[in-house]
Amino acid sequence: MEARTEARPRPARIAYEAAAGRWALRNGAHLLALWAFAVLQPTLSLLSQSPEFFVARRVDGWAFVAVLVVFALVPPLVLLALEAAAGVVSARLRRWLHLVFAWGLIALTALYALKTLAPAAGLALVLVGWGVGLVGVAAYARFGPVRSFLTALSPAPLVFLILFVAFSPAKALLFPAGAPAAAADQGSDTPVVMVIFDELPVSSIMDGRGRIDAARYPGFGELARDATWYSNTTSTGDSTEEAIPSILDGQRSVAGVPPIRSQHPDNLFTLLGASHDVHAMEHATWLCPVEYCPNPRSTATRMKSVASAMSLAYSHVVMPERYEPRLPAIGRTWGEALAPEDPAYEVDPARVEPAELSRHADAEFEQFLGSIGPDADGRPPLYFLHSNLPHVPWQFLPSGKAYTGIEDDVPGVVGNTAWSLDEARVNEGWQRHLLQAGFADRLLGRLVERLRQSGLYDRALVVVTADHGSSFKPGGARRIVTEQNAADVGLVPLFIKPPRQTRGRTVDESLQSIDVLPTMAEALEMPIPWRVDGRPAPAISGEGRREVTISRHTGGAVTLPAATLQEQRRETIARQVRLFGSGTDRPGLFGLGPNSELVGKRPDQLEVLESDGTSVELERAESYASVDLESRFLPARVEGRILGPDAAGVPEVAVAVNGRIEAVSETSRSGGEVRMSAIAPEEAFRDGANSVEVFAVSPTGGGAPTLRRLGGAGAPPPS
Repeated sequence: MEARTEARPRPARIAYEAAAGRWALRNGAHLLALWAFAVLQPTLSLLSQSPEFFVARRVDGWAFVAVLVVFALVPPLVLLALEAAAGVVSARLRRWLHLVFAWGLIALTALYALKTLAPAAGLALVLVGWGVGLVGVAAYARFGPVRSFLTALSPAPLVFLILFVAFSPAKALLFPAGAPAAAADQGSDTPVVMVIFDELPVSSIMDGRGRIDAARYPGFGELARDATWYSNTTSTGDSTEEAIPSILDGQRSVAGVPPIRSQHPDNLFTLLGASHDVHAMEHATWLCPVEYCPNPRSTATRMKSVASAMSLAYSHVVMPERYEPRLPAIGRTWGEALAPEDPAYEVDPARVEPAELSRHADAEFEQFLGSIGPDADGRPPLYFLHSNLPHVPWQFLPSGKAYTGIEDDVPGVVGNTAWSLDEARVNEGWQRHLLQAGFADRLLGRLVERLRQSGLYDRALVVVTADHGSSFKPGGARRIVTEQNAADVGLVPLFIKPPRQTRGRTVDESLQSIDVLPTMAEALEMPIPWRVDGRPAPAISGEGRREVTISRHTGGAVTLPAATLQEQRRETIARQVRLFGSGTDRPGLFGLGPNSELVGKRPDQLEVLESDGTSVELERAESYASVDLESRFLPARVEGRILGPDAAGVPEVAVAVNGRIEAVSETSRSGGEVRMSAIAPEEAFRDGANSVEVFAVSPTGGGAPTLRRLGGAGAPPPS
């Protein structure tokens, strides 16, 4: 019987397998290095100042590390796998595909670097970037030292990840809080309802006499009739990430500290969690422990969401600034970005990721209202909502109907942080804010009604406040606090209705948001088992806090006498009343603009000249032909371009809807165009076809202004 011998691999086979292993190691190392510099580092740099990006998706601990590792390693490994698949066809195809990948990554690295040098460049920047990439890949293919250099850089992903985790504020996400650190020794059987609105200065809901404008904002007016209004309450910070933790833990927050449990372990939720059934809706903070607020979404789902959002965030890194406004906002996922942008699109809260739900503030509030019900398990409820209303984007009428989409530009805003010098556009932004505050007021009224229906209102501790405000001064900062806008950004509403309070009162002593939790704890007759910087309101006697300090999220703080903020607020309210009136007084929220006395009149009551060839091209003009009053969307914002050789000679316009002037506005210059924009009230529209006419307004010497009809507006309805 012939002995069996073990087959040995042939030398050619060994050489082939060794070569296959070498190319995979070499190409993989180069792709890792190129990916790290082209995508990973720029993205981490962007997110290093935005730990709330991860907070909103409830990713911390090892899940946080895992999503970073996946983002750093998986994409280049996918590219390598594609090369391997191409190698099955031919080694030459594999090599060319590798060079294409290298070209793309080198070009993206160049775009990132060039954007910092020439941020205003547009298409030229893109072309130069891809040209640099072509030169780079040619050098990579031709010169061995270039390839060796890339091999040496292959540990770059690990280095960038370590630096990000060790030195960015996001490192706090590595250390999630464990069990609640502080629970009161004695509980409370009092239900608690707390709503924090976003970007709402208290001046917005005040009238010319410094009181709550109950006629314009009946929801706040109803609450004020039953609750205590602390009329001079100042936020401790100009950003949500600092202001809300101060409200909930009674301590001053430090700029740059993530608003998460590990950094704020003692807060309202740990105080009441053991005694209350907690229903908390947070989107920009993460202070409620998982023991009381379990996350219904799996870790894998949350990691997938973060990875999707990171890839979209990267587009902002390399896209020239000129084109950035066209991109989805930072923080969105691909699923959200690809969702319908039609303003009439209604969101199903059950199908929208919690991190994205705040962008649909109407649906978020509806979900909150739906959660309110009878006490469960014999424990009193704690209902908490941080609502994104009336924060930008300003898109809602007081009824809740949307008149524009989420991604539409905000007029007059420069870089989301400051106002332009165009006073007309700034005032339009102010108008839109006040209209959206009306929607927040409407939802607040529904909340009070829901609490009454459920039997909670009389026996609950109800707290309504805002994280910070917003300013509307041409050329000034919109949100970043300064000495000039401190009242607008800092002074916020605060209403506290203890159980069984039935008569409203106003407390004028100056408080800060660090005093909210101590005041709540006193109303609940509960001690706070940790050191707080705030004090209960009754303990702050006389003038209250003589000085207030508002931290700036960009660094530093503004400290001013409380009396200075109150004087600034009086000036703001005076401007607000001149522009919009108060209560039912004219000109009202829809009378913004010059010649507001035209609002309510019919054009045929005035002198109207026919068009001289100047016309207007309205956006969404077709929407006026088929208005559906039952829809979520109403085309109340009439906007467009003034066309014709004399377009620059049209400084003011009047907008008539169905034969009645409903709005007046100044025109503006933008990108070489003359544009107009005005918002008409909901009552001006009817089901079906609507006529929209735009007139140029020519003031006369003391008499009624003359109107000149502009061609091209929405056609009148059929007779």
